[in-house]
Amino acid sequence: MREEFLADFVSLGQTFTKILPISLAMAAVFTVLSSFWACNPSQPWWRKRDIVTDLCYWFFIPVIARYLRIGLLIVGAAALFRITTADGLIAFYDNGHGPLAALPLVVHPDTAPPESLPAHPPAGWPRCRSSSKWSSS
Repeated sequence: MREEFLADFVSLGQTFTKILPISLAMAAVFTVLSSFWACNPSQPWWRKRDIVTDLCYWFFIPVIARYLRIGLLIVGAAALFRITTADGLIAFYDNGHGPLAALPLVVHPDTAPPESLPAHPPAGWPRCRSSSKWSSS
């Protein structure tokens, strides 16, 4: 139990360390921009009374969203596939579900390495400009 709490605390810290630098950079940029080209000139953003609400949204929503997204995916999979045990959920996420789960990973189109793609796309296939494998140049 203690290790799980520590892991959650570390995850929280990692989220904040990812948000903090961009938040400080955006605060600096928008402070300069609003001092020169303010749409609604009034008091600076750091003196407004709504700053506490804004900071709560900015810092706590990413943390809550991470755990909420994972929880909803687990509950959704359990409800959709009628999984009723913890072991069933673990097996579902470890092994997959359905006929495609039995196929090797290389066969899945979203995980196929670029070397396994054909040299030219099939006729009528949209060409991807960012891919050097199928680019038109």
